[in-house]
Amino acid sequence: MWLANLSRRELIEYYLGSTKVIEGRVRVATRLSLETEGDTIELAWPDNPLKNFSLPSLMIIPEESQAILTAIAASPQTPSPLTGLTRILNRREARHLLSEGEFPINYRVLSSVVGVALIEAILHTEGRLGIRQVTPTICKRTMSYAWGRALVAQSSDTSLEELPGRWLETYAMLNTPAATETARKATGSTLSVLQILSQLARGDRPKGDAGELAFALCFEDRSFQEDAWFKLARPLERSISMDGLQALSREDRGAYLKEALRTLSSMTAARGSVQEDVAAACAFVATRLAPGSLEHLDILLQAGGARVLSWYALFAAVQTPREICSMSNGLGFRILRDLQLRESELASPTADISFTELKLLSRVGIDSVTSKIGHANELQVELIPFTTSTFTFQNRNKSRWSEDQLPSDDAIQASEILQILKTRLTRISAELSQLTREVPTINDPNPRKSRRR
Repeated sequence: MWLANLSRRELIEYYLGSTKVIEGRVRVATRLSLETEGDTIELAWPDNPLKNFSLPSLMIIPEESQAILTAIAASPQTPSPLTGLTRILNRREARHLLSEGEFPINYRVLSSVVGVALIEAILHTEGRLGIRQVTPTICKRTMSYAWGRALVAQSSDTSLEELPGRWLETYAMLNTPAATETARKATGSTLSVLQILSQLARGDRPKGDAGELAFALCFEDRSFQEDAWFKLARPLERSISMDGLQALSREDRGAYLKEALRTLSSMTAARGSVQEDVAAACAFVATRLAPGSLEHLDILLQAGGARVLSWYALFAAVQTPREICSMSNGLGFRILRDLQLRESELASPTADISFTELKLLSRVGIDSVTSKIGHANELQVELIPFTTSTFTFQNRNKSRWSEDQLPSDDAIQASEILQILKTRLTRISAELSQLTREVPTINDPNPRKSRRR
């Protein structure tokens, strides 16, 4: 790699097009000098910028990026959005993300993140989209998917705390208030489960009875699982061991789930809020009705609500990760593949813009940002370093709709569902054609007579 240290004034001159400020300062290095102090700004390139002019792929600054971005954006000649070309980290973020060793993430944890992303995608449509209609593209637009990307990037606890708020704020910039409220409810229902998964990813033991059961299931300690389930099931009318629950017939297990859901409903009505542990207990019982699937999703959404659904995804995936990822022709595996991709520290950003620059530029109108990207109706935002999320939007400048007739979020979702149905019909038609070709031909001993008939 090639590095150069510049002052703020020299940095602005460089982004205005002057390469003289880096002549004599560019040096070859094997690693970043993360211990630089003072007001010095460090730039990094994968190739020699003096031979093949290119903007740096990484910039390490002493403070938060807003001041630097404001100074560079003050000139209309500078590239914009800048963070789509150069990733900007402050020194605290750089030291955490670029110097610490990696820790392996349990496969069951990432599979559970995929399960929660599937659930959140359904909650965004308020249940109008079934599990068989969910696509990888829809799941990659959820906050749960962004959370999983942050876990893979090994983001700090501070960054993880900022992620949900930044995701919702970006969503609100690009969508209607009604759609934003639906998204707020969906992400609120999954957040506590995602926080449990973050602790499991680090190997920490979460607090609370539901977290203990998740920990026990993740690390397959049978005796610990039984103890954790006994604690979690205490609020239910009947206490049944895990072995006893498994020994019941399917009908009896279904009846036990109905009892648990009635307990949840009565406790929620009495206390005015969903009881997390009781919701988790209902979800665990549901996973024992049809292990390795999410086929009771609709029933739980109607009878238990979104919180039960999130725990259902966690417990189902942590017990049978391969089966959950194999659903719908390997839908989960396709999401998991993209979830595990890690960006190189010297690679150029894959996002169109960072969250900080988006907030800065949106002050003059969000259309000023969306008009500069290279793909229609989609914006990729780096919410925290190395964690990019995709958002859809309606570009008002290029739309055939008038200002007061913009298509609603429901209309956009309906068009997505129609596209999915068209795809299914095409597949079914192809299968019927294949079956027609495979039907054996009956040999007629008298072909002339057959023709007359």
